[in-house]
Amino acid sequence: MLLGLVAFGTTLGVLVVRIFFFPDSTYGTWQTLLVLAPATEEPLKLFFAFMVATVWNLGTGVASRSPPGTQPERGVRTTFALVIFVLVGGLAFGAREHVNMFPGEDPSQLLARLFAHPAGTMTAFGGRLLVWRRVEHPAFGVWAGGLCGMVPHAVFNLGAAAPAAWPWVHGTSYTLPVSGLCFLGGLGLLLHLLKQEPASDSALLLATGEVRLAQVEP
Repeated sequence: MLLGLVAFGTTLGVLVVRIFFFPDSTYGTWQTLLVLAPATEEPLKLFFAFMVATVWNLGTGVASRSPPGTQPERGVRTTFALVIFVLVGGLAFGAREHVNMFPGEDPSQLLARLFAHPAGTMTAFGGRLLVWRRVEHPAFGVWAGGLCGMVPHAVFNLGAAAPAAWPWVHGTSYTLPVSGLCFLGGLGLLLHLLKQEPASDSALLLATGEVRLAQVEP
């Protein structure tokens, strides 16, 4: 829940920056498409993923405590849980964006959107896992990973932000293959990193609902 609050608070913080420092930025400006939208949406998608993880772990009643010195739960269950949580977060946001903002888009563009949003979420979450392994600071991991997720998000949005003189980046001939490659890249990165997970308290809590008991010196 704490991680979810950090993610949601980050989204609100970026929205405040957009409203007060970029009041004239409409959806079609490059500042919004390449910087402000990714900075707002990546933590919001992570918030969705964290809420899915929280509800799942509470609903299945798997929360427990690992005795000091024991290995946390690993393997197929951990990998499946984290991948599904992240995928659901990205897909839910992509579907919401289609319904609320682009209901008339053609099926190929919808498919590209449903590839692109999970791609950013998976890349961002991979960055978070790397940070959490080295620094047990949940909030810092959320912010650093969000920067990683902004990269494929901005690449996907390039078509809408690029000038007319760049015809090769406009339309689904660009967005569909690019989003597909970003999706495969993000999924491959996440699956590779999950071979060593949960390697941090944050990942352990998300995947299994477990918390480690502190070891008390005799």
